[in-house]
Amino acid sequence: MNAHTPGPWVVTDKAQGSHVPTSGVFYVYPEWRTARIEHNDVATVESQGGIGEQRTNATLIAAAPDLLAALIELASGHSMAGEEMARKAIAKATGSIE
Repeated sequence: MNAHTPGPWVVTDKAQGSHVPTSGVFYVYPEWRTARIEHNDVATVESQGGIGEQRTNATLIAAAPDLLAALIELASGHSMAGEEMARKAIAKATGSIE
């Protein structure tokens, strides 16, 4: 299995090099990159479900590395650390924290 792009990932609605939000398009990119670089996004989210659904989908995608890390921690038997990681990952995936 290939390694995924290291997280954490973040969401923006601004095109590369722009300070103006795009119309209904969200980009997911690695937070460790100091700026979003065109064609280096993890995902570009567009749908017919409206802007709210698009942002929710992008937020869930951006939480994937955190969710994976929490599951790995839980599976390793370190329940206290894993439970805290899982709570934080779920909050990120549901948009409760940025």
